[in-house]
Amino acid sequence: MRATGVDLSLALLADAARRRAGSLFRADMRALPFAGESFTVLVNFFTSFGYFESEQGNLMVIEEIARVLRPAGRFLIDLINPLSAVSPVPESLRAEGPFEIREERWFDDETRRINKRINLLDTVSGENRRYRESVRIYEQEELLSILSPSGLGVEKICGDFEGGDFHADSPRMVLYGARS
Repeated sequence: MRATGVDLSLALLADAARRRAGSLFRADMRALPFAGESFTVLVNFFTSFGYFESEQGNLMVIEEIARVLRPAGRFLIDLINPLSAVSPVPESLRAEGPFEIREERWFDDETRRINKRINLLDTVSGENRRYRESVRIYEQEELLSILSPSGLGVEKICGDFEGGDFHADSPRMVLYGARS
């Protein structure tokens, strides 16, 4: 088995390279740099689907998954559980090494997006960095209707990576399926 990793972030690609993660490519997932039907398996981890502000951008990701998968190729899409995303923990504070990390989260009903402001304070240097994350939350039925026209059929939906049942308290929504 050969692993191929794709990310837009140079920092994350450098981290993957240090871990000897296989072939790595810097690319936008809406326009993957691979020929059609190149892969037998495609995995989309850590709520990487839904990042784009426009629905068209998110649909392009699905179309690319279908394009690069071989017929009967398998896929896994890992998402935050939409049933718990609508009421996120509003604020958290934690320490990791010299960093104090404060996160503020909120759900926007109108856009169906969970938003997060991250404040990263280096307690040694005093440097303060701020980041923002926003991801579109999709309900189960909505995802099925998005995947189907691209020839991606969902065979199982789990609530975690161990294959547990999906329910309101599941940490994740993990879709397993195949391209027709």
